[in-house]
Amino acid sequence: MKIIIKSGATLAATYNGWSNNEMALEYLKHFYRHTRPIEAFRLLILDNHDSHAIFRFKKLAYKYKIILLITELEATTLNTNKTTTTRSGRTRRAPVRFRNS
Repeated sequence: MKIIIKSGATLAATYNGWSNNEMALEYLKHFYRHTRPIEAFRLLILDNHDSHAIFRFKKLAYKYKIILLITELEATTLNTNKTTTTRSGRTRRAPVRFRNS
């Protein structure tokens, strides 16, 4: 995994370009370091990627007092009538991505 830091933003990428369990754990640590809790907890909204479901990810979130809200679809998408095939071979409705204004 390569981490690139420029102008206050952090970008991380794996060598093959796909997200993985290690990347998810590093992101959770990054989220913990750079967010403030409300009372004693933090809220992290995630899509349903496999790396978010591993036991180590959930255990670390529990340790850091991060509440995980895992959504069925990506938080930045809307459903359309078009279909697409995921990496695992499942068919789902194609997302419409919001563009920055």
